[in-house]
Amino acid sequence: MRTVPGPSDQYIRAFLDHLEHGPQRDRRAESTRDTYRDALRVLDRDLKPRGLARSSAEEINRVIDRRKTPATRKLYRSACISFFGRACNPDDPWLDFDPRPWLDSHQVKRSDALEIPTDELHAILAKAHDPFRVWFLLAAGAGLRAVEISRLDREHINSSAMLVHGKGGVNRTVPTHPDVWVAVRDLPRGPMARDRHGRRANRRGVDGRGNHHLQHTLGYPSWSMHDFRRWFGTNAHEGADGDLAVSQELLGHASPTTTRIYVNVRASKKRAAVDGLRLVA
Repeated sequence: MRTVPGPSDQYIRAFLDHLEHGPQRDRRAESTRDTYRDALRVLDRDLKPRGLARSSAEEINRVIDRRKTPATRKLYRSACISFFGRACNPDDPWLDFDPRPWLDSHQVKRSDALEIPTDELHAILAKAHDPFRVWFLLAAGAGLRAVEISRLDREHINSSAMLVHGKGGVNRTVPTHPDVWVAVRDLPRGPMARDRHGRRANRRGVDGRGNHHLQHTLGYPSWSMHDFRRWFGTNAHEGADGDLAVSQELLGHASPTTTRIYVNVRASKKRAAVDGLRLVA
């Protein structure tokens, strides 16, 4: 039997459409829209029968508090803040109750953001099967997000550099680590990440399949695809002698924007930062 969407479903879909097609200041990247969609639908499901749009702040807080980690709780709260910000916009309100002032804050301590140990990274890369090993290398050796891996073609990579199509339509160039080049140089033209039918995989496919291989096939449930990118950021920053501007450009971060305006990152510094990584034991 087909399920008829409830009011919250309709509001969530309208909110996601707003993030994609609304005013430029409100638009968000595809990966952010996907993340918010997943979080809001989980909350809506867990808040039945009233649903997200009709629940009190106390009920929403209680459901968010069931999430396992501080980072996940913070993400769910951020999704709610953004959702109700649009749904309760006084210029065009969809809802007549705004729970945002009563939603609990969720701070993520630095100690909660654990870094994958380098010896575990080496073990993972030694055991991983292709294409997942290539995806892991692109994340750990070039700092690529799942959405960036999904957009990457073999033609975008040569022995010196790769062209990365980043979030928000912003492209960047990242030096190609020698171990990454060895892994990709003989691959055919076309997408670096394909689905089971041979078509280009999307962000959810890269993230979901990559995490499943890492956590279930290889047996590393504590880590995710994004932890490889975090490893890259930490170690590339050290390789660049702590030059924040180099790390910022390599990772494709928008801020600190003011600092970035005044800093010209030399290609030689980016080259040294990436060449200094030890990916394969």
